[in-house]
Amino acid sequence: MAGTITKRGKRNYLVRLSLGKDDSGKRITHVKTIHGTRKDAEQYLAALVRDRDMGTLPAATIKTTSFSSVADAWLRVTLPNVARHTQADYTAHTRTLKAALGDQPVARISAGQAEDVLYAIMRDHGLRTAKYCKVVLGAILKRALR
Repeated sequence: MAGTITKRGKRNYLVRLSLGKDDSGKRITHVKTIHGTRKDAEQYLAALVRDRDMGTLPAATIKTTSFSSVADAWLRVTLPNVARHTQADYTAHTRTLKAALGDQPVARISAGQAEDVLYAIMRDHGLRTAKYCKVVLGAILKRALR
C-alpha cells in the first residue's frame, strides 16, 4: 500500500504512510510534514516505503518488540567491545532488568514504570546496583529507538 501526499500550504506537504497494526489491532501510521517541494515529499515517501518494505523502519517494530529481545540484542553488540569484568557486570544487570520488565513491549515502558523498577532494584540489591542498572537500561532503550 502506497502512502499519500497532501498539500498543506505554499511549500508544505503532509506525507502519510500506514505501517500496519500493533498487537492490539490499532493501526500504526507515520505522518510527517515536509517543508519544500512536492518532489521532496515524494522522495521522502519513497524512502519511507523502501524502509518499511525492508523492515528497517523502527516505528513498525518498536510497538511489538519485547524488552527481553532488545536487551539480548544490546548484549550481543556490546559484550565483544568491553572488558571481561564489564561483560559479567552488564550480563548480571541485564538479567536483573529482564526479570523486572520481561517480555513487555518496549513501547509500553513508561518513565514511571522504569522508575518503579529501579526503586525495587535499589530496595532489593542496593543503591550501587540500581545506579548501574539505570545506565544499562538507558543504553538498552537507546538501542530500541535505533
